[in-house]
Amino acid sequence: MKRIGFVFVLLWGIVLVGCSGNQVSPHEEEIVFHFPDEYLSYLPYEEVPDYHFHFPGIVNTIDAATTSNKKVFGKNDDFVISALLADLFSQYEQKNRFTTRLLLTQTAFETRMNTLETDDEGKPYQKSHILKVEDGKIYEEIAYILLENGLTLSFEYRRFATKIDGVITMMYCWKYTTPLNAVLHYPLIIHQLDANTKELLIVPLPLKSVYRLGLNDKIPLKTFLEKDEFLKPLYARFYYPDFNEDPRSSDIFDLEGNIAQVKQYYQDYHQGQTLGEHFVFSYLGKTFKVVFETDAFIIQLYEESV
Repeated sequence: MKRIGFVFVLLWGIVLVGCSGNQVSPHEEEIVFHFPDEYLSYLPYEEVPDYHFHFPGIVNTIDAATTSNKKVFGKNDDFVISALLADLFSQYEQKNRFTTRLLLTQTAFETRMNTLETDDEGKPYQKSHILKVEDGKIYEEIAYILLENGLTLSFEYRRFATKIDGVITMMYCWKYTTPLNAVLHYPLIIHQLDANTKELLIVPLPLKSVYRLGLNDKIPLKTFLEKDEFLKPLYARFYYPDFNEDPRSSDIFDLEGNIAQVKQYYQDYHQGQTLGEHFVFSYLGKTFKVVFETDAFIIQLYEESV
């Protein structure tokens, strides 16, 4: 079983070198996000989509926190990484394949970023710089990018505006509580083939939709297949992009608008259409049915549900 290579070339970069502290691994010109090789046999596909992040030079990731589909960045030049993200976000925003989720807004008039410098012995080290926050607002966000292969790539970061060489520039860097990180999402549902056999199916989702089954650091994929609990409809339910389950939220949820948004996504990218009483879409050779509920939508394998 092989993975489909999806390549996006970033035309801007600089050589980055690790320094003291948490152990990092350098990646020369490429970081690959992919489904873990040890679990490929649980998927029914001959080819599984992945994502190749290309750049000139070297970018470092933190060993202890990085997995096959999640990359945690550390000991890089923050200004370089910020410019790379700004370019990536801009390109996908122009394609209408980009959105963000605001997590937190803070008031601050100064904040910190690091550059990579070289000491007298030629060894790299990080140097802190205090930057003025132009509007006094720092935002913690998650950015979502809809890739051409149907998967979603997300980045979690701190964002603020400051002057660089006299020009107000939007900066993207690590949060004070967590490092800058990126995730290639593989939302999953479980398909019961027969009494003794299950398989995992990848389902594409609209940006910002929340899923329960996928690659994570706490539950190995093997557990999903061993326990029948994960066959329950609960684990095939996905919250609408704008649904907020926080009871403190004062936002008014537009159900009809969100249903229309979900349908439009599948129509635009995955051959979404109405067949009789069912709304269906296709991905990686499989056809799925979507059932719309009040706070979430359910995805089922279409051949099973008719």
